[in-house]
This record gives sequence, structure tokens and C-alpha cells, in this order.
Amino acid sequence: MEQEKLYTIAEVSEILKVSRKTVLKLTKDKELVGLRINSSFRVTVDSLNKYLSKKIEEETKRTY
Repeated sequence: MEQEKLYTIAEVSEILKVSRKTVLKLTKDKELVGLRINSSFRVTVDSLNKYLSKKIEEETKRTY
């Protein structure tokens, strides 16, 4: 079984250029999916990619 890359909350916040609090809210709202390992939370690469794709799609459909 191939192991999927997992990001910490800090890594995701750095990638998205948002605060850790924002990333935690995204996980709480189930916009980013991950798993808890002991006391820390990890976000899957697949979840982050899906979130970004969804946001890009929403932005391209937006009318100004």
C-alpha cells in the first residue's frame, strides 16, 4: 500500500498563506479532511488538492 503524504496544520497554513486558526476552522467545517494522530491533526494531500480545485472552480465561475 502506497503511503499518502500528510501535512501538519502549520504546513497547510504556510501553503495557503493563512493562519493556523483558519486551517483549523476549515477542518472543523469539513472543507479539509484529515486524521488525528495522537494529539496532532494531519491533512491529506488529496484533501488539500480537492479544496484548492474547488476554490479555483468557484473563482472562475464568479462574475464581477
